Amino acid sequence: MSKQNYTHVQERLPETKAMLAEGKNQWEAAKYYGFRDKWVVKRLLERE
Repeated sequence: MSKQNYTHVQERLPETKAMLAEGKNQWEAAKYYGFRDKWVVKRLLERE
């Protein structure tokens, strides 16, 4: 089982919120950062 490398995700929160406010969805934000799927963004927002 490989370990996921999602470092510094919390630091991207302000920019992610701005992207979502502009009308982009979670999948588009995840693709922008190169994440595997939208769940990274979803969990980030849930933690906030």
